[in-house]
Amino acid sequence: MHRTRMPSRPADARSWDGPVLAAVAFAALALLVAVVWDSSGRQVVDFPLYRLYGERMVDGLVPYRDFALEYPPLALSTFLLPALLTAGDGTYP
Repeated sequence: MHRTRMPSRPADARSWDGPVLAAVAFAALALLVAVVWDSSGRQVVDFPLYRLYGERMVDGLVPYRDFALEYPPLALSTFLLPALLTAGDGTYP
């Protein structure tokens, strides 16, 4: 009986190498662009809008019912968490 040697990783795991590497490269590039953009003195103008969404939720308003929102439901935590952590202390950008 002839035994074949098993590869160290299954073929499907290798198929993820390209997309994972591309995602990591994209994230690194996005971070670099964000840092360069921030150091250029330009201000991100969406922060006040995100703050407004978060503060409305902290005040008990329900997104999509009580106020219009153009983001998917999973994005709500990115608005709500900073508003909960900084409620009223002015540190939220």
